[in-house]
Amino acid sequence: MRAWRKSSQRLLQEHRTATSGFEERLQARWATPLDSLEHLWLRAHAEAGRHNCEQRPGAAKDQDYEFDALARLHARASRASSEALVLLRSGYADGAYTRWRTVHEVVVMRRAGFHGHRDCWLWVILDVDFAEKAWCV
Repeated sequence: MRAWRKSSQRLLQEHRTATSGFEERLQARWATPLDSLEHLWLRAHAEAGRHNCEQRPGAAKDQDYEFDALARLHARASRASSEALVLLRSGYADGAYTRWRTVHEVVVMRRAGFHGHRDCWLWVILDVDFAEKAWCV
């Protein structure tokens, strides 16, 4: 067992060295587009946070379920975009592509639209119910 632990530490160090070298070369080659994408994500994230802080109290008072539904969709898209960026920076383009498909699905859901207060309320309730069930697995 000791020999395995000793060799595993060496293997881990070799892997981490190779990975960091690859990521450094990837960053050197793709710095401009990756940094631009990250800047775009940071701006969208900051703006959504500002908007949420300013508008949420009024939306909660008015029971504006459309606001809540849109905030949840934005959070989902923001998380998937952040994951895609991390995967791109690590060289996992296929994994990043799946996250971009998730962002696209969020856009499609928004464009399909909510038709009135009841649709938004149902979507929020179902989204909360799904999230609670996911935690209980």
